[in-house]
Amino acid sequence: TWTKAGPSKLESPVSRFFIRRMPSGRLLLINHFNFKDTDTLQARRNNLCAMLSEDDGQTWPFRLLLDERDKVSYPDAAISPDGTINIIYDRDRYGVSEILTAQITENDIFSGEPKHPDSYLKNVISSRIPQI
Repeated sequence: TWTKAGPSKLESPVSRFFIRRMPSGRLLLINHFNFKDTDTLQARRNNLCAMLSEDDGQTWPFRLLLDERDKVSYPDAAISPDGTINIIYDRDRYGVSEILTAQITENDIFSGEPKHPDSYLKNVISSRIPQI
């Protein structure tokens, strides 16, 4: 059975999010966190974060800021058997039209910054504007 629908406790600037259970059992959420509320829906899509919950989504105390810029949205991710998290998202689809990737680990999220030697953020794989 389903409970009656109602607002989620997860604030969002009206954009897609990603949620998945990690091999560790924790929940991974990729969503906007403390986004700047502006009049422009697209501009509010900032502060894209990877977050971990150890209590099935009641709280999200562990966070890693993936991209602080405006107009970042539509995250998706794949989780390797070893726990490596590969993330893809877009930025400014009506401007530079970037597709970006990030690679992180749960430990990176715990520490709040990418520390694993293979971790990276904001890797542009496609853009309307050529990269120099």
